[in-house]
Amino acid sequence: MDLRAISKMLPTFDSLWQRIDREMLARGLSAERARLEAYLTERPSIEDGRVWLSALGLERIKITEWPLEVATSHGLMFLNHPLLRGGFLDDVYECFEDPHLADDLMKTVSEDLPSFTPLFAQRGALSGWKI
Repeated sequence: MDLRAISKMLPTFDSLWQRIDREMLARGLSAERARLEAYLTERPSIEDGRVWLSALGLERIKITEWPLEVATSHGLMFLNHPLLRGGFLDDVYECFEDPHLADDLMKTVSEDLPSFTPLFAQRGALSGWKI
């Protein structure tokens, strides 16, 4: 399968979000799942970017997208990965009121790497002209 097909199937870290959601569901964490869903729903898409640039009056809008495979290992290597920590994974932790519960869930997910790898970040660049 070519990378363009993969990028259409798996927007940024969707395989990870799906794995976290399955773990929350298995543990009956409905409030945390609702918070995760709210977070995922508010993530802007490349199409949102196109709309914003158009609303600013830009013309000849160009969009380029490409997938970036994020190689990682399990456990602490995953939980402290520089492309994940300080952003995406922290957003998951914010779905929890109990930090110990968040740690336990994320430890379980981090040990189950095959269930969500390969892990892709969908990268994009937008440009436009103001004429």
